Amino acid sequence: MEKLLLIYQCIKQFSFLELIKSILQAFGILWLLVGITSFFFEKYGWSDTIRSYWWLFFTLGIIWGLHRACPKVSVRERILDTDVDIEVRIGNMFSLPYAFIIGSNTTFDTTIEDNTISSKSVQGQFTKKFCSSINLLDKLLEDSLSGVPIKAIKNKTEKPFGKLKEYDLGTVAPIEINGKKAYFVAIAIFNQHKVASVEREDFLDLLPKMWDGIRNKGGFEPLCCPILGSGFSRLNMTREELIHEIIKSFIAATSEAKFSERLVLVVTPSDFSAGHINLKEIKKFLEYECIYGRSLTKPKIKEEIGTAIL
Repeated sequence: MEKLLLIYQCIKQFSFLELIKSILQAFGILWLLVGITSFFFEKYGWSDTIRSYWWLFFTLGIIWGLHRACPKVSVRERILDTDVDIEVRIGNMFSLPYAFIIGSNTTFDTTIEDNTISSKSVQGQFTKKFCSSINLLDKLLEDSLSGVPIKAIKNKTEKPFGKLKEYDLGTVAPIEINGKKAYFVAIAIFNQHKVASVEREDFLDLLPKMWDGIRNKGGFEPLCCPILGSGFSRLNMTREELIHEIIKSFIAATSEAKFSERLVLVVTPSDFSAGHINLKEIKKFLEYECIYGRSLTKPKIKEEIGTAIL
């Protein structure tokens, strides 16, 4: 269904104007060449030879026009002075052969049957697709969180469902199940009514912690990340704002140490179809951040006491 939605949106956004402009530009180049050769090399008959290839110019114009007219479903840039790529792509993140970043909650609840975790959420989709049982997933998360400081132990009045051990926002729990690596990240807090949420300031604070956790616990794989905070976390930020913040925080994290050579941010076809994402604007932002973002976030070298300044 999502593929059909993506195809429909691409057809809907197809620009016939760009196609016509490209064909006319191709004929303009043809006319220019014919004019130049007629003026300088008429006795050689070059203009007639070039004119006979009108079909080639027409074909090239159509090909170039189709390239320009078709809406882009992916933008990609490399961070300056590194071999680290960032891509924003429309599609299904679970079709990619990368390590997944899965937004979870501070208690790492996993149950879908009682709707604690929505089956429509990224965590719910990952669970249904790759986890043979909730018990196995819980065991893997418990082992991964072994030794991680616990923020609090909830009581049944505060949280009358699920798990009671609560961890800090930004806590990372890497797991591997059925050959798939995933980093579960605490990005939201449950209330007593099974409603998860996170405040803007807390979300911005947890992003550096998330990258730090992946750096310390990761295996240097390419990373695939949804638009964290855009769904059941109920974060009051637009999807483009979230993409901007995730990109900026990732670039800042790579300025300290490289922990992956590729980050792919995946936008769902439904978000793209709804007009939540403008890839042209995101490309401009990505280009700017990949050139200047790292230099702006590099830690300043502290001068040693007693160092002479010449």
